[in-house]
Amino acid sequence: MKKALMLTGNLVQDHEYIYPYYRLKEEGFEVTTALKDAKPCVGILGTAIPSDRDAKIISYEDMRVEDFDILVIPGGAKCMEKLRQEKRFEESDKLREEIIKLGFEVKD
Repeated sequence: MKKALMLTGNLVQDHEYIYPYYRLKEEGFEVTTALKDAKPCVGILGTAIPSDRDAKIISYEDMRVEDFDILVIPGGAKCMEKLRQEKRFEESDKLREEIIKLGFEVKD
């Protein structure tokens, strides 16, 4: 089974998380959500993230991007700012390095 990682956090733009989450599941992906301390959060519009009670959640510290086939980083300015401030990603190039490990091109 193909595996997808959704890297997100509190105040994500709800639909930017929900739509790809369910589309990946429809396409047969096992979807894992990486959240701070592996705790569910709330989207900016009030939706529980993840919205699926059976969703697999891991912490940022347990995240190993090389274990996944695809990485999805849903948008939302507040969420992205919070991700940027996370200890694991505090070095400006750390998240970029994690993405590059998956073979994706990162553009400035």
